[in-house]
Amino acid sequence: MGLSDREINEEFCKEIGIKKACCYIFNTDTNEVRYYTNTSSLYKIPKDWKHYVKKKFEPRYPDVINNPYNFLMLLNMQWFMFGELGDTYRRTGEESFETNYVKTRLKALKMCRSLGCGEGDMFNVYKEKVRELPFTYMDGVYIDMEE
Repeated sequence: MGLSDREINEEFCKEIGIKKACCYIFNTDTNEVRYYTNTSSLYKIPKDWKHYVKKKFEPRYPDVINNPYNFLMLLNMQWFMFGELGDTYRRTGEESFETNYVKTRLKALKMCRSLGCGEGDMFNVYKEKVRELPFTYMDGVYIDMEE
């Protein structure tokens, strides 16, 4: 039995080094949202924010498989970095292209790590670029990750 989308997503995020978010502050004047990895950040309101809402939620990774915004950011980032999307993708079951793509990226990341890729290698550049993407952790709410 293969991994579920949720398990693949969690493994991918762990491999990349994406942290789980557990709360956010929403600016009701500008509709800007900032996600945080720890709840103490809820007490550090950004300057010039006068009207805002704070919310805690169950810690979660961004969904890079089933959230179209997050998935397209991954595709675009790879396209701009490498000028191509990479491997040929073949359906191996009932999985979607998105699941297959993330699963293939995960396998490639694990292989690179096992071969001892070091600092400055494209392996680390790729991981850093993915961590910098403005993922959304909840539908319709986008991330500006800060600690």
